[in-house]
Amino acid sequence: MARAVNIIEKRLEQLRDQVNAHRRQELLLAVPMAWNALCAAMDAVGDVELGIAAFQSGKVPAEIGHTYLATYGLMQMLYVQQDAMNVIRAVVGTETVPASRKALGEAIKSQQDHMLAPIRQRRNRAVGHPMTNDGRASFIVRVSLSARGFTVYSVGDSHEFETQRVDLVADIAAQQRQVAKSLGDLVKRLKTSEIAHRRAHRGVKLAALVPETLGYHVEKIAEVATSPGPGREAWALASLQSIHVSISEFRTAVVARAEFGDAVKDTLKELEHPLAELAKTLGQGVSDEGTQMPIASLPIYCEFVRTRLKELREIAMEIDRDYESDD
Repeated sequence: MARAVNIIEKRLEQLRDQVNAHRRQELLLAVPMAWNALCAAMDAVGDVELGIAAFQSGKVPAEIGHTYLATYGLMQMLYVQQDAMNVIRAVVGTETVPASRKALGEAIKSQQDHMLAPIRQRRNRAVGHPMTNDGRASFIVRVSLSARGFTVYSVGDSHEFETQRVDLVADIAAQQRQVAKSLGDLVKRLKTSEIAHRRAHRGVKLAALVPETLGYHVEKIAEVATSPGPGREAWALASLQSIHVSISEFRTAVVARAEFGDAVKDTLKELEHPLAELAKTLGQGVSDEGTQMPIASLPIYCEFVRTRLKELREIAMEIDRDYESDD
């Protein structure tokens, strides 16, 4: 059984790597309710594995009360793990992240694993709702109870009597096999989706949208400070327009790739004010009278813009490198 646990833990780690990858994480974080549910569900799947390992360790005291406690706890953990897997499949098992609680609830219902339904039913009958499950009252036969399982009696309103043997060892093994398979399928689907996304966009290099020549345009703007005049200012305005076009095209491209993360957002945000001030100043004409940006400040603004454009290009190159590979 230890091998099955290791498989689940390994695949759970692989799933975490996939959902925490920059692009997919941004998509998930855009829907906090779904992201939070996913994180809680992944934790629950792993926590249950720890509980199963403890149950199988043979360290549960032989006293009957402890056996009841361990049995109720184990069956409830299996139930919770199934619920958690339903949530995981609902959030990352399709191309669309549920955007509301109603949508998430409907998605969870559609992701029930029918292969594990018998385990769920046995939990409901024996320890979940033993008094009123499907119109029947159920009783665990105390003398049959052990760490391997137990017998449960059920009786209906017409006094029909039913006996069922619950094999906990078999239920654990069956659920671990199915959970491991489901996690493996999810990891494979996410990897396949990411590879397809990269291949669809790798032909367009983001770095080409933020070329090094933008530094030349910044220099032309800065020259207005040392050699002001209508001709210089017109040239500077044309250079400023080229910078705006590059930034706009870059923004459109990263949004299309769902790569509009914090680093991109912050850098573009930091460029907004200095570029607006440069545009205002160049449109009005540079002076020392304080009615717009002082001429002495223009090179400072230009240096700030130059630095941020360099950072933006480095971000673009990093994204391009990621898209060159399927790994």
